[in-house]
Amino acid sequence: MKHAFLFFFMSLLAVSPMGHAQDSNTITVSGTGTVTAQPDMAQICIHFAHIAATTQEAKKVVAKTMRQVQEILDEQMINAKDIRTTAFSYEVAYEYVNGKRKRLGQRAGQSLVVKIDRLDKNPERLAEILDRIAAIDKVEVQNIQFDIENKAGLYRQSRVLAYGKAYEKAAQYAELAGRTIGKAITISEYSSQDAAFTNTRKMAMVNMAAEESADFSSYGGLPLGEQGVTSVVNVVFAMED
Repeated sequence: MKHAFLFFFMSLLAVSPMGHAQDSNTITVSGTGTVTAQPDMAQICIHFAHIAATTQEAKKVVAKTMRQVQEILDEQMINAKDIRTTAFSYEVAYEYVNGKRKRLGQRAGQSLVVKIDRLDKNPERLAEILDRIAAIDKVEVQNIQFDIENKAGLYRQSRVLAYGKAYEKAAQYAELAGRTIGKAITISEYSSQDAAFTNTRKMAMVNMAAEESADFSSYGGLPLGEQGVTSVVNVVFAMED
């Protein structure tokens, strides 16, 4: 048994230097690639509510408001699948006066999320929709978000850039060491994620306009900023003499 253990221990000593030598013939680097483009879609949140003496009265007003919003969206050819109700509520409405709660009536409310696409072909479409919806009494337009509907092509480009930067980095290190780069041994993607590059000042002004029912067309240039994707890749290259 002792002889078997000694043989196993000596075998480990024999292979360890070889493994270390093999590791010294590789170089591990990372590369980051980011690709941006103009947003081609926007998502807006619309909310409206009404307080009346009864739930039925409040519900009728909310239903009328919904028909007005729907009419605008239909005229703008917004697909039905891009209009989604996120909340519908009926509740008692109160106000507080001098620390005391006073009943106002029954409140009915509805919230929608609407996706507006093809902004790359018609950037003014969004401003027109926002102007018309914000003009409806007691309608709030909230949380305007811009995005790119199909990012597959951007991801392909960002991965090409990420790998290219990793290779460039590895080649430079190899040159400094007096060696050359061989084939890639392993490639692993560390992360791929959305990246937003937005003019935050103008975006804040647009959201403020939504809250105050201002004229969106006066801000022009919608959609704002750029959206894109970022890929980070780790690559292990062989090093050759």
